[in-house]
Amino acid sequence: MTHKTLFYNYIARMREHVENRAEYLAAEMLLKGSGLNMVEAATLALELVQRCGGSRCSMRRARKAIELGAEELKNGEQTVSFAAAVDETLKVKCGRRPTTLRDIRYFTGALMRRCPELKNFPVRKLTPQHCSRFLESAFSSGRQRYKARAVMSGILSLSLRRGWCRQNPLLRVDAPSFREQVIAVLNPEEIKCLRNAAESPEFRDCAPAVWIMMYAGIRPGEVARLRWCDVDMENGIISVNHTLVYYNHRDEKGCYFSINTPKTKAGIREIPMTEGVKQAFLMEKEFQEECGMKSVSHIEGYSDFVFVNRNGEVQHQGTLNKALQRIMRDCNSEVLEKKGVDSDPVLLPKFSCHVLRHTFATRMCESGLNVKVVQSVLGHADVTTTLDIYVTVTNDLKKREITAFETYLKTGAKQMANV
Repeated sequence: MTHKTLFYNYIARMREHVENRAEYLAAEMLLKGSGLNMVEAATLALELVQRCGGSRCSMRRARKAIELGAEELKNGEQTVSFAAAVDETLKVKCGRRPTTLRDIRYFTGALMRRCPELKNFPVRKLTPQHCSRFLESAFSSGRQRYKARAVMSGILSLSLRRGWCRQNPLLRVDAPSFREQVIAVLNPEEIKCLRNAAESPEFRDCAPAVWIMMYAGIRPGEVARLRWCDVDMENGIISVNHTLVYYNHRDEKGCYFSINTPKTKAGIREIPMTEGVKQAFLMEKEFQEECGMKSVSHIEGYSDFVFVNRNGEVQHQGTLNKALQRIMRDCNSEVLEKKGVDSDPVLLPKFSCHVLRHTFATRMCESGLNVKVVQSVLGHADVTTTLDIYVTVTNDLKKREITAFETYLKTGAKQMANV
């Protein structure tokens, strides 16, 4: 009797235990695709049935065991390490913004350097406990753990779609909590103090950029990348359609600038200039002509940048922040020398270029401008970003609004009394 006959005789005897013929056919097809010969298949099925207790549901339970075994075998053949999953993620996202790819490389690199076992760890074996331990070991601050969790979750989601793991374990890990940094705004006295200090002749090289950030609300990276063709002096419009990013890589590429697109479509915008902003651009042009300065930088097809150093090279955000530090230092020193420490002088707090943007947004809302206009000028895709992050409710604004509300109540009461 052949092996094939033995197998089918065995299957025939098992049919009486199968309630549904479809289940029998499914089990038979599964065995045919397993690569086993007939004797091996019959032996395996018999052993499974015996271990399942020989009940009426034995074939169903045996088939389930075979399916689980086949799935485990498939997963075993597709064992992919976390490092390989990272590489695949970078390939899939190669068309994304450079800052997105930079974040993936930074956070995954930090994870694998600080947790060496993660590099070759199979993604299908990662558990929520593993993920929590790796994140806590690699990053000390809640903000960094929050961002690293998002990057790691994206990698595991791709692994799930590729069939390299059964689930994304980070979905069962709570997002780290952290306190949002409160960015202060400059009050009117501080703005006046900053303006007086920046108008000093020694700060002519950086004052125009400071005024443009203060009175146009443009991001530091957007200011640094401005070209003269983006500034329409005749119509009073600034066109914002790209940003300049500085990469400080410690690899074969070294340090370099790159042109990037705004975060969202709303970031591509046109900003009307105030008279003060126009004067700032004219001051910059006049200063460069006096010093014989001309832009020599060519970055990915972009040239003729507005703000350059004495060598004609484009400036980056760090240079602007250093210029602000110089202004603050000299301003505070001069105030203390004139008025002394006992006169309660107005001193400039330590702040970065981004505070100028926050100050601009807050002052616009204080003036009563429509919040949708503020959103458009700032380049926010969602108005909640404008209200929740960039606009600080000052005491002056609260007092003015409460006074207006009180006036409304009094006027309403008089009108009701006259009815």
